[in-house]
Amino acid sequence: MARPGRRGGGRAANFLALSCFFAAGIVSAATGPGRSSADVVNSAVSLAGGASGLDEIASRRTWRRLLHADVHADDAVAGTAIINEGFHQLPLVQFSPRAELVATLEAFSRAAAEPVPVGADEDPRCRYPARFQWLASVLPEAAGQWPAISCPGFDAWIDLDEVAGLSVLQVSGYFGNPASAFGHLLLRVDSRDATGERGLLDLGINFGAAVPPDENFLRYTLVGLIGGYQAGFSEQSFHLHDAVYSALEKRDMWAYRLDLDRTRRELILRHLWELTRARFDYYFLKYNCAWYLSGLLEMALDANIRPQRKLWHLPQSVFESLDTLKSPAGGPLVKSVTFLPSLQHEAAASFRALSAADARAANELVEKGLPIDDLRSAPVPVLDFLLEWTDLEFAGARGDAAQAWGERKQRVFAARLARPASAETASRTVDSLPPPAGGPSALTVGIGASAARGAGEAATLRFAPYAYDILNRNRGGLVDAGFHVFDGSVSVDDDSLNLRKLDILAVEKLAPPEARIIDSMRFVWRGALRLTGRDRRCVNCSDVALHAGIGVASRLGQWRGFSGVGYAIVDASIGSESSMAGPAAGILIRAGNRLALRFESRFLAGSDGEITQASKIEGYLLLGRQYGVSLQATRVNKVEQLTVEASFRFR
Repeated sequence: MARPGRRGGGRAANFLALSCFFAAGIVSAATGPGRSSADVVNSAVSLAGGASGLDEIASRRTWRRLLHADVHADDAVAGTAIINEGFHQLPLVQFSPRAELVATLEAFSRAAAEPVPVGADEDPRCRYPARFQWLASVLPEAAGQWPAISCPGFDAWIDLDEVAGLSVLQVSGYFGNPASAFGHLLLRVDSRDATGERGLLDLGINFGAAVPPDENFLRYTLVGLIGGYQAGFSEQSFHLHDAVYSALEKRDMWAYRLDLDRTRRELILRHLWELTRARFDYYFLKYNCAWYLSGLLEMALDANIRPQRKLWHLPQSVFESLDTLKSPAGGPLVKSVTFLPSLQHEAAASFRALSAADARAANELVEKGLPIDDLRSAPVPVLDFLLEWTDLEFAGARGDAAQAWGERKQRVFAARLARPASAETASRTVDSLPPPAGGPSALTVGIGASAARGAGEAATLRFAPYAYDILNRNRGGLVDAGFHVFDGSVSVDDDSLNLRKLDILAVEKLAPPEARIIDSMRFVWRGALRLTGRDRRCVNCSDVALHAGIGVASRLGQWRGFSGVGYAIVDASIGSESSMAGPAAGILIRAGNRLALRFESRFLAGSDGEITQASKIEGYLLLGRQYGVSLQATRVNKVEQLTVEASFRFR
């Protein structure tokens, strides 16, 4: 089956449905082959309405966004985010919106005067279909002199008549690497004949960095933060994206269907075709998937989504902006939001739908390794669940483990085929998770007070451009998890300002699996790169320390609105002055969505031979979507400290 949204072999279509064309003789007379280069340039300037017309068009935001120019610079010093030669008509050293406009008008005029080449894809009307569409709309006289042509490459890439709409997808956070913890953003081209909510046969557009396959974690983090990777747009069938995010990485997604008319949809798609030749610099915190896909929407909507003055731009902020924007027709830009659960989420829902006896039977089969004789007598609802479970395990396995799970999957499939197709199955309901964009924002400011035995009281100030606290009811992939970037706090006492601590990067994941499947992964972990100042809560008080821990966790059930997670972790800390390691145990309790409590105790043996005992009690009360109050009481080797903080979050 051909991919929906693409043309079948050899089918041709015009780039732009222009309503009128000049006769061939008129076009030849206007821009014939005998004209000089100067005549062509003069003709291009004339088409734009003279020099003043050129200036006006070159200053428009849509034109500058088509060029990825600096919209705040004047023409003389304007730069472009595109770093490679070949995307623009002019070399990068000669780039300006006005000069590129003249060169584009000249190229279109010259191409219209010549016979269409055999390799039509090299014709400027095929290389720059978005420029061609937009300039034809603002220069109707030029449109009459630029007949559209069929472009085989573009026509093979997309069939504009088969596109039903565009959806922007938010992918939940993933702790496999630092950049993915922010979440991700994709563009999906929705086909008219696609079936199902997932749109697996649609086209997925991704923006990502070109990272060497053997890049180590530390270098990846450092280069991603300070720059050094090139990035660009790529496309592939959406089911391949779904296989990676939903099955392999176990990430949920939310599809935001946009209310865009055909003209704006086509402008985005034509520009994406142009961008297949473009390369950009990449930075985790700002110039990332959220930044460049936002630019596509800004170009089509003539709206501002990207914050120019902020040092960061993350996926969640894009969707917060989309919720406030209007469509060209005047209604909400977002027509609908569809939850696309991960394969793990679906398997957990299937397990919860089993009866108690069937759940025990499923766990027994998993524990035995899914032997075929036992599978033949298993209840049908158990087999249906095991089909999903083996899919999930096979997707995440490698090497011998992948082969083993593949064989188990085949045995379950064979056992299910032997049963009647109409056999009764368990009725399941997959809970729809609210999108992260509706939750707390990431930019955090805190004001509080701290008191420590023997050290008096101090006011505290906290600032973090990106912080999700584990006690807050974070949404999406950050439930029972914390993630902080450049999260710092200072104390003010005795007319002095002192650093308490600065978490350059801190991650904690305490969320165990949703269902009690016997073979499910229950590992939890945490890690941080921290600068420590005068923080009496510190365990390893080295100026610089790398903390890491891994352990297991289990859900403790629910009772009258209360839920809990118990965990045990082995921690290690390597610092500039000392190193230590030892066990930790704790419990996280939630009372509804507004109140959370955490108790934890740690015993650490130091490199100097001393034993450190540390315990803490933390509480968080959510007062509104973007603000709350936290309390932390700590005891480290009989040194006690109490801190109370009010935190506020901003977009």
